[in-house]
Amino acid sequence: MITLRQHRFAFILMSLSSILIAIAPLFLVASCTSLQQTPQELQARETLRAMTRGGVMPSEDAVARIEKDFPKTTAGTLAKLVHARIRMNAKDYAGAAALIDDSAFRSYTAIGDYALWLKASALEQASRRVEARAAYEKLARDFPGSINARQALLRNAQMLLEDGQAAAVPVALKSLSAKDDGAALFLIAKAYEQTGNTNAALTNYRRLYFYAPGSPDADQAKAALTRLNSNLAPANAEEATTRAEKLFDAKRYSDAYDAYTTAFTSFPNAVTPRLQMRRVIAAAQVQIPGSDRRLECHAHEHR
Repeated sequence: MITLRQHRFAFILMSLSSILIAIAPLFLVASCTSLQQTPQELQARETLRAMTRGGVMPSEDAVARIEKDFPKTTAGTLAKLVHARIRMNAKDYAGAAALIDDSAFRSYTAIGDYALWLKASALEQASRRVEARAAYEKLARDFPGSINARQALLRNAQMLLEDGQAAAVPVALKSLSAKDDGAALFLIAKAYEQTGNTNAALTNYRRLYFYAPGSPDADQAKAALTRLNSNLAPANAEEATTRAEKLFDAKRYSDAYDAYTTAFTSFPNAVTPRLQMRRVIAAAQVQIPGSDRRLECHAHEHR
């Protein structure tokens, strides 16, 4: 049976395995900083790129030699990243983290965010959780446009929950919850439950259920609302139509059709030609028997 920790580590390794693919072109291009690039340093980058082609890890001695021969260069700094990955594969997480000086990666490469992600992951696996959370927070703060920024915020929040610091989660995920990020809303709701604030937990579970119904966590929000004796009926037209629209956008047409039906029945004043048309499309996608005629009549009633 796969434990939660094993599943999380598998995710981290999967994320890290994509790093070498993502940075491969960087072995051949200039870094963010204007640096003198000698032919030898450019050749070292090409050598490093060739060593890692196809995701193969070179020998530790080979990358350590590039680090030593090309300090304070793009080639030497990228070699440290590969070296850290080798250490990760050997389960020397503390050693991997020690190799990553995020200021160097920011100065000599364009992958400072990837370096911080690797460092945070290594620190987490080394059970240096405070340092890991600090690295995740730094990644999100310093590289808000990174594809890893959202996941860094979520990992930090999950660790706060696990470490008995649930009260800090809503603040840590404020930027994501403002965007109705389903995973963030779910963690915030769980945090409020941990601190005994049932009303705030319900508010966030409901927000997730109605405003992010396409999220993988939406079903858990539904179960939580039932467990906390809250009904699943929309409280207003905005909740009803937003849920229907988000389900339609997620191509969950059967659920979208049911949500549109609920919205039209409960809040007839919310019916618009656009919503009617999308309900027709949802019905057609799931081939609901007799839906075309019923929808045509319903649309006529609201003209």
